[in-house]
Amino acid sequence: RYGGDEFAVLQTGIRSHMEPSRLAQAIIDAANLPFQLDGVSAQIGVTIGVALSPDDGMDVASILRAADTALYRAKNEGRNRFALYEHRMTEAERIRKLVDDELRGAIEKDELALVYQPQVHADTGKIASVEALVRWRHPTHGLISPATFISVAEERGLIVPLGEWVMRRACLDAARWPGLRVGVNVSAIQFRQQNFVETVDRIIKEYDLEPGRLELELTEGVLVEDADQAEASMMSLRSLGLKLALDDFGTGYSSLIYLRRFAFDKIKIDKSFLDSMEATGESAILVHSVVHLGRALGLEVTAEGVENEEQRRFLQAVGCHFLQGYLFSKPVSADAIDEMLRAERGNDAVRPARATLIEMPAA
Repeated sequence: RYGGDEFAVLQTGIRSHMEPSRLAQAIIDAANLPFQLDGVSAQIGVTIGVALSPDDGMDVASILRAADTALYRAKNEGRNRFALYEHRMTEAERIRKLVDDELRGAIEKDELALVYQPQVHADTGKIASVEALVRWRHPTHGLISPATFISVAEERGLIVPLGEWVMRRACLDAARWPGLRVGVNVSAIQFRQQNFVETVDRIIKEYDLEPGRLELELTEGVLVEDADQAEASMMSLRSLGLKLALDDFGTGYSSLIYLRRFAFDKIKIDKSFLDSMEATGESAILVHSVVHLGRALGLEVTAEGVENEEQRRFLQAVGCHFLQGYLFSKPVSADAIDEMLRAERGNDAVRPARATLIEMPAA
């Protein structure tokens, strides 16, 4: 027994990789057989990683490390199976295993960081709010993509503590920017926690933040599993004074139903609509329609992914309230937001050149 629910098997005298493969499959087949537990039929599964010596290592530590890496691949391929270690494992797989091993410690040790991307008034260019985005700069592996560690956090049950860490840090930084709204992304798993509303209420009180300055950005995934519970939670959040935004609007199949039923304050048009937008193209027509729909429903409308002046002029002309994208700034540190706000006091608008304040690359 190697530890917890992990076991190591040493097979000697093998002549080819087929022998440990047959043994691994035999263990899986045996473990899958149903058994009686207090009179009830139960069944378990087992996942196996296989490493061979001397090819994969000449000492215990190296062999176990290789077997553990192969085990991680087998888990990612669906569990209840085995995988042999391969020296050509992709960098992405190595990073995912690193994240799996170290993310919990990074959260507990406060090794993560937040960057903020401004959302500006379409008419004036002044900063209206910022969106908080989490980053992990690993001490030895450098910047790890949020797309990688957030998905692992969801798979490994770490998204709740990660989401709470982000919200706390965003509320702490918000104290530096009186009157500025701060947006925080909330995952479906985090939102469905029974104590989510109480947790949010406790955090904003702990940091003495005006509730209206915290904007929770939700995707349709938050709403689809239990619409009634989601509606109740959203009403509770609204009663606290928080703002709610529907993120990635237009990418789901039933966004219009959500707008009619749920109490959102804002919709954010997904950047995919702007990536190929032309003045007379289909995407332009859709964006125009979404902006007018939002305004007709009394909602604020933000367009994400604004990267050039043509897009900015079009969105301003059709009545979009707020713009967010690299044209104005990439995600930057809280200190850089301080500098941008100081510059605003001496200028009428945030210029696209402010993107030179970038502190960290965006995902």
